[in-house]
Amino acid sequence: MAKNKAAIALGLILLCLTTSSVNLQPVKSQNPNNIIINSDGSINPTSAPILCNGTKYTLTDNFDGYLTIIASNIVLDGAGHVVKGIEGENIVNVMTTDIYNLTNVVIQNFVIQGEFDLVRFGIRLASKSNISVINNSISNTYIGINLYGSGNTVSGNTITNTQHIAIQEDGGNSVIFGNTITNTRGISGIAIAMSSHSLVVGNLLKDNQYGIFTWTYGGFLFPYAIPPTGSVVYGNNFIDNSYNAFNNGTEGASIGEVAKWDNGSMGNYWSDYNGQGVYVIDQNNVDNHPLSAPIDISKLTLESLFSVTPSPTPTVTPPSSTSTPTPTVPEFPSWTILLLISVALAVAGFLVYFKRHRREAS
Repeated sequence: MAKNKAAIALGLILLCLTTSSVNLQPVKSQNPNNIIINSDGSINPTSAPILCNGTKYTLTDNFDGYLTIIASNIVLDGAGHVVKGIEGENIVNVMTTDIYNLTNVVIQNFVIQGEFDLVRFGIRLASKSNISVINNSISNTYIGINLYGSGNTVSGNTITNTQHIAIQEDGGNSVIFGNTITNTRGISGIAIAMSSHSLVVGNLLKDNQYGIFTWTYGGFLFPYAIPPTGSVVYGNNFIDNSYNAFNNGTEGASIGEVAKWDNGSMGNYWSDYNGQGVYVIDQNNVDNHPLSAPIDISKLTLESLFSVTPSPTPTVTPPSSTSTPTPTVPEFPSWTILLLISVALAVAGFLVYFKRHRREAS
């Protein structure tokens, strides 16, 4: 009988080990339109039109569907191919899970096309850091690029005809540089919400409802929300937007100075600037050095901007084209070990109770 009890206990522990390690295995795509790059570097399905060369993954053909990334230290290159989204999905999604802490991913050279009411995000970075989104063309999505995390770089992208927002920044310490954003039909070209210490510079924002829109939550529903603050916005061209810049607090919240609107010597070009003195956004936000003519953003470089940006400087390192990152496999999570110990103790307790109950019954 004792041997049988021991075998049962061992079986339960082995079963728990098996089920708790499932998340560490490569994710299998159940949808042929979903390409997954796993944490170990494998691709599902294996027939996906992607060529892997070390840590660089290159799209080799157009396709309709979406990509999910759960690998760190890789470059995903669209190579100019067209990816058309499908209903209700994010076209390129850097995945959030409990055990994958993604970093150092480059997404570049995609042509992303969606439909307003069907595709949510062109590219979505969920709670991730040090992700670079470079030289992509995005159109007809609900939101073009969503940054939810910190220390990310979005540069050289062309975004047009988004339904809601071209670039949404929730986090901080990111760089939004050298993007061309036109004809957003909803809130704005660039939206900053509860974000701090980011750099918004060298962008063209034209023919949008709002060029840049900042907001926070407050009042009864979100009493502890913090307004965006500490960012630096300069060297941008705001042209013929219904509102070039707009700061808004909802639920009764108040917004003070959300950003520095110049770097001490250079501000922004505002198409509705009258040429006299400072450019007033609202009573708390002023561009002290507005430009009298649009700036040639094609001549700006990240390196030159970092060298002149006043404090606070975003803690972001521009991506290096010579780096050769290696995919990382996540460590066995500590919570799994705790779970196994708990199960083992529970089984031992059950055996003691069972033995005592048998003894009392006899």
